[in-house]
Amino acid sequence: MLFREKLNKRISAIIACTILLRCLVVLYWQNQRGNFYIDELHSFEYASSYTSDSTGYVLDDPAWKWAQWMDAKNLTEQLRVDSTEQLSDWTVGEQLKRLLTKRAFMGLLNYIMTDTGHDASFFTYARNAALFNLWFLFIAELMLAYCVKTLTHSDIMMTLSFIMFGMSSIMIGMTEYLRFYILTVALMMVVVCCHLKIWKEKSLLWCLCMELIAFVSAYIGLYHSELMLVTCGCFFCFFFAGLLLRKRFAEAIIYAVPLLYGMYHYVYRRTNLLRVVMHPADFAYTGTHGIYHEKQLR
Repeated sequence: MLFREKLNKRISAIIACTILLRCLVVLYWQNQRGNFYIDELHSFEYASSYTSDSTGYVLDDPAWKWAQWMDAKNLTEQLRVDSTEQLSDWTVGEQLKRLLTKRAFMGLLNYIMTDTGHDASFFTYARNAALFNLWFLFIAELMLAYCVKTLTHSDIMMTLSFIMFGMSSIMIGMTEYLRFYILTVALMMVVVCCHLKIWKEKSLLWCLCMELIAFVSAYIGLYHSELMLVTCGCFFCFFFAGLLLRKRFAEAIIYAVPLLYGMYHYVYRRTNLLRVVMHPADFAYTGTHGIYHEKQLR
């Protein structure tokens, strides 16, 4: 018992040091930032027009010129959240509806930019957004650590997975990058964690609750990245097959009905994702600079 208590204290200390070190690394590199990628500018664009049904792209501004230096003053106003574009001014119900029907990450960035202030520098926005991304990374780590602990029953393996995942260059890079990637990773880990709970538990009510959380997470993730369709689609199908092989037919039926309905209603009826996969040539776009129109997917 004494050895167990000492081990738990050491594991807690290691995890705490890992979290602190990661925060220092992310903040250091954010302070070294000298500019933004074009996709990060798109994040600001989506956030600044999050309360409207259209997005003003800096690429469409008359002042924008490819491969030429230009005065950024004419462009930055499109990337800021003014008093008429603040999502926080809406009612709670309207905010939740917006977050569930548009990319939630851009809505959170709208909150961050509103709270930081209209006249703040974009580097300040970037630092605050990176701090927010750290929470998503922490959630993903917790979900992974729970899964590893449940499967291996080893505190050492759980700690190693926490450290190796959270301190990997790709995870830190996603955290610093002002896009929705680390959020989709966290949502995917929530999906995996919920399915592990379904696999371990026998209660139909518990199965239904975990399934609901998993499908909502997948739904939000699909709004951010169409790749979630491939990842979650394969995962769901194999999990359903696993329930059948284990002869858990009641859970399989409960699992399949909302899955099939969601696939039909959201993926088939509301998007062109399956048609793009099956007939990519029909959706090829060769316009200016080869930019692909996202509206063709939705």
